[in-house]
Amino acid sequence: MKKITLIMAMVLIGTIAFGQQRGPRANRPDRPQQENMREMMATRLNLSDAQQQQMEDLRIAHLKVTADTKSQLDIKRAELEAAIKGEKSVDKLITEIGNLENKLLDARIKHRIAVRNVLDDNQKVIFDQMRQNHRGMGQGMGRPGGRGK
Repeated sequence: MKKITLIMAMVLIGTIAFGQQRGPRANRPDRPQQENMREMMATRLNLSDAQQQQMEDLRIAHLKVTADTKSQLDIKRAELEAAIKGEKSVDKLITEIGNLENKLLDARIKHRIAVRNVLDDNQKVIFDQMRQNHRGMGQGMGRPGGRGK
């Protein structure tokens, strides 16, 4: 009886803990917080109106490029979870997920380069420092390099 109670308690705790976890893009509509971050960046970099418009155009273009890939990735991850639970082959799905993640990484890097190219030399120094400081914020919380998955 004690073993059954212990097992049930562990299952309950595991279920609660799993339910509390949030995925990397769970419930993340374009939040006011993101708008504030763009404003903060514009202020810290002392962006001109023309630079701000260029940055906004780049951001919108980047979102258009990555939206479909992110949707495909979410679908493939769900298919992978279903395959794991159904004890089916996962090799093809893992390859497809890796290809989609590489496509997103490629788009992110190209976007960052395009954003950097809008800046003058002084702004590039500040931009790089801001990125470096932002990366370090998540370290020490079980996320190597400040990036979670």
